[in-house]
Amino acid sequence: MASLPHSSADLTDECIFLCQFCQKLISLDTTLQGTIDTANLGINSVVSETLIDISEPVQERSIPNPSIESRVINSSASNIPFPPSRFPAASQLFDMLSKNSGIDHPLCEDCAKTLIENLETTLRNSEEENKRYEGYLRALNEEKRGGEELDNQLRGCRQEERELKRQIAALEEERLQIEEEIKNQETVQRELDEKEKSYWKEFNEFLKQHLQFQDEEQSVGNQLHYVTAQLSKLKKTNVLNSAFHIWHNGHFGTINGFRLGRLPSVQVDWNEINAGLGQAVLLLHCLGKKSRVQFTSYRPVPYGNHSFVDEIATKKELPLHSSGTIRIFADTRFDNGLVAFLDCVNQFKYALETRDRQMSLPYKIERDKIGSEESGFYSIRRQLNSDEHWTKSLKFMLTNLRWGLTILAAN
Repeated sequence: MASLPHSSADLTDECIFLCQFCQKLISLDTTLQGTIDTANLGINSVVSETLIDISEPVQERSIPNPSIESRVINSSASNIPFPPSRFPAASQLFDMLSKNSGIDHPLCEDCAKTLIENLETTLRNSEEENKRYEGYLRALNEEKRGGEELDNQLRGCRQEERELKRQIAALEEERLQIEEEIKNQETVQRELDEKEKSYWKEFNEFLKQHLQFQDEEQSVGNQLHYVTAQLSKLKKTNVLNSAFHIWHNGHFGTINGFRLGRLPSVQVDWNEINAGLGQAVLLLHCLGKKSRVQFTSYRPVPYGNHSFVDEIATKKELPLHSSGTIRIFADTRFDNGLVAFLDCVNQFKYALETRDRQMSLPYKIERDKIGSEESGFYSIRRQLNSDEHWTKSLKFMLTNLRWGLTILAAN
């Protein structure tokens, strides 16, 4: 607190006061102009320590502890004690306020407002801080009250943890088993893959063979169809009739175009006659085999234009070819061969008629002659016979062979 009297005589009458913050001069209310007895207030020691310098300028210094000491005014002059019982009332009040509040007094109105605002702000902050502390305290109390529940929850969590660890161990064991099973299954899978590859390889091979067999089967089927058609056609075809075409050419009977016989007006070459006789022998040989005729006396032997008849008893060969020379005392083997061949035709005729009387040939044969009642009988010998009769007998012989060929083809 700073106060400055004008003189020692005026010490009890007038003091001036400065604001302890802004150092402005303060006008006091008249009610604070009186004195107060400090003895009764117990502040003698404080007042006695106050020094007033009336000769030097006023210097302000801060007291370390304003709650205990007020501001003082130093002087180079000697100390002037004040009477303890007579001290301005305002100074004593300001000292008391400074001591009790911890704030130097007096204060001007503006500084007081500022101080009040600061104190209110501090108060509000303190109240808010107090509220926070109260909240923390309530939360702490609640935590204490919930401690048992937390302990129970902790025990439950620990029990659950043990159960989960047990489950984890079981799952780990199961995982190892599953991994082992997976390895086994992978091994089985690889084996199955190898078997599958082998299977598909065999399957493709079998499929290839199957397709080949199908092609072969189709080819064989086509061949069978063709062969069946050909067989049906051949069954309907008279092979012997196609191989041995017997027809006539004027007065001549022909076999495969070869004329048998001669006429005075038509001298057929003997090579043609020999070839025709060879064809006739071959035809009779085929007819005998087809009808299973067993020739007893004579057996025809086809040998082209040098064919002959084999006499079974004597093993003698009777030729069926000639050069055409006619002599009275010449060799008659050609005529004997013709007679023997006619006998073979007669054996074939007899065999057919024995099996079925309806299978009879048109011309009868009697020894060396062939013919019918209507047309007459003619000898087949060449010597001592006319060309016309010999030619007609050969034509009758070819006619019987054609009938025999037709009968066998039909049956």
